[in-house]
Amino acid sequence: MRPLRLAAFLWIGSLAGLAWAETPPPIPILPERLTWVSPPTLPALQSAWMLGTESQTGLYLLRVKRAPGGPHPAPRSPGRAPDDGAVGHALRGFR
Repeated sequence: MRPLRLAAFLWIGSLAGLAWAETPPPIPILPERLTWVSPPTLPALQSAWMLGTESQTGLYLLRVKRAPGGPHPAPRSPGRAPDDGAVGHALRGFR
């Protein structure tokens, strides 16, 4: 009976150590550290890949910003009305 109690005590003690383990803090993605590029036809528009790329499979995240007063090109998706009057950041999601 004693070896069983000892084994149970050691097993519970090992699980308690996992509960107190510190998780690393999140690493922020700062805009200053991104590589921004502009298309030649729209110099007021800039974009930067934050995660992945369009040529890879899986998830990707592209951040786009435009200069104040810069042109806002209409979306090229069929069946969608253009968004007018966007100021600042525009968040879009696709299903």
